[in-house]
Amino acid sequence: MQAGTGRELKPVSFVHVADTHLGYRQYGLAERWDDFSLAFKEVVDKTIGLKPDFMIISGDVFHDPRPTNRTLEVAVRNLMRLRDERINVFVVGGSHDSSPNVTTGTILKPLDRGKLIYYLPAHEGASYRGEGYYIYGIPNFRTRREVERGLSSFYEQNPPKPDPAVFNICVMHMALDHPEVLSTLDISKEYVFDLSTLPSGFDYYAGGHLHKPVITKLHGEFRGATLAYSGCVETASIRDAEYDKGFFHVSVDGSARVDIKRTQVERARPFDIVEVDGTGKKATEIMRLAREAVRSRDGDGKVIALILRGTLPTDVRKVEINSAEIKSAAKRALHARVSNQMFETRMTEEMKRKIIEYKPEDLMKRAYRYMVGALRETEGKEAERIATIATKLVDPLKRRDERQVLELLEKL
Repeated sequence: MQAGTGRELKPVSFVHVADTHLGYRQYGLAERWDDFSLAFKEVVDKTIGLKPDFMIISGDVFHDPRPTNRTLEVAVRNLMRLRDERINVFVVGGSHDSSPNVTTGTILKPLDRGKLIYYLPAHEGASYRGEGYYIYGIPNFRTRREVERGLSSFYEQNPPKPDPAVFNICVMHMALDHPEVLSTLDISKEYVFDLSTLPSGFDYYAGGHLHKPVITKLHGEFRGATLAYSGCVETASIRDAEYDKGFFHVSVDGSARVDIKRTQVERARPFDIVEVDGTGKKATEIMRLAREAVRSRDGDGKVIALILRGTLPTDVRKVEINSAEIKSAAKRALHARVSNQMFETRMTEEMKRKIIEYKPEDLMKRAYRYMVGALRETEGKEAERIATIATKLVDPLKRRDERQVLELLEKL
């Protein structure tokens, strides 16, 4: 709740949503396309139930600037429902639904022409004045370089004109250089924009792009204005799994007090993140621990995201860890995903020298022990016998003794 500002305004309420990513077929699964479609439908259902004056979508309505016909059908059907309820939808483009390709452009413009949305940057002044409110929309800029080239000219052509007599909203899709925003991001500074990028004089800055819900205050020239990111409505990346999914319902009373309530998207697909530390362990041991972790978290319809962390021994490489075998431990989950973030240890010259100095019989013993470890899980008691024969093959293979090689292979 924001304290009154001494202004007398007409009360207003609106829904603030962002990053719906319609059409995202995550992991190539049809079920995930359904999830994003159903999440958007739930947002619309709940918005209609809340009966706000309007809705704001702060970018990334779609996951792709060229959505499929099926995805467009979902969008159109639900936007028509909002239109039928006389709930205007004000939109800015995001990094996904706006293409840098001039020919492709953005699908938001045709939707605007069809009067299903009000695409703010396409209208005079990039704004809309309603009864008791003023909304201004900043187009999407992907990088600082794009901002330097284009934002000042955009402001010149579409000067922001907040009005103290109404509630003023600025809509944008960008990550801002603010402590509460940066704490949730793991991206290059090239994609983080200074607060000075924003025009001052607004009461509420409706942000998109940040998938974690954030509500904070802006001080200095922004005079305590609210900066809000409504977060995503479905899990678009592993980082999103820990965030709750939903949107904001914002109410402003006659004294300019702002009340923001969080509305959950209840049917979001459950994601379960599990981490395994494989530091110092052989590939077979890491895979065993990983399979056990996946089995312990297995559940109907969920997505399991297993993250492998730690540092591998010098003689183990990441490619030795079989992700497909780990994922096969999930029997009931919709999908299991393995992210191998382990570090390989570089072999120093000293290590190389020691290996070279090993006597042939020492190397054979090490090879034997390695094969026994690698085979034990799949071959059980046969592991030692197979490893013995395998190491015995080395010498006749070097001598090209085909008879002895065949004799040893026949034992297998």
